[in-house]
Amino acid sequence: AGTSPAAEPPGAIPKLCNREGTPGGGRAGEAAIYRTTVLCEKAKKVLDAYIEIVTEKMSQKEEITLIGFGTLIPRPQTSRLARNPKTGTPVQIPARTTVKFKPGKFLLEAMNGTGEKK
Repeated sequence: AGTSPAAEPPGAIPKLCNREGTPGGGRAGEAAIYRTTVLCEKAKKVLDAYIEIVTEKMSQKEEITLIGFGTLIPRPQTSRLARNPKTGTPVQIPARTTVKFKPGKFLLEAMNGTGEKK
C-alpha cells in the first residue's frame, strides 16, 4: 500500500510504447524502445531530446554524424523557376536549405549484405 499505482512490481516486464503511447509496437522509434525495454516516459524524453538537438543543429547549418549509421548534411538549394503542372504557369521557387542523408559504412554493409561476420 506504500507504492504508487504507476510502479511496476519487481521482475515485471515494462510496458512498451506504440504511436499512441500505449503498450505495443509500431514505427522505428517504438522498435528502439522495444529492443532496449525502456519505459515509455523515459524513451519519449530521450527521443524528444534527440529531435530537439537535431533540429537545433540543422537550423544552425551543422552536420550531424551518427558513427556507422550516417550523416545528416544541410544542403542549400538555390531559387529556381518551375511550372505549375496543372496550368503550365511559371512559378518561382525560393531558395531554401534541405537535408541530405549520407548513409554510413555499417548501414550500407547491412543493407547490401557485405558486412563481415566475425
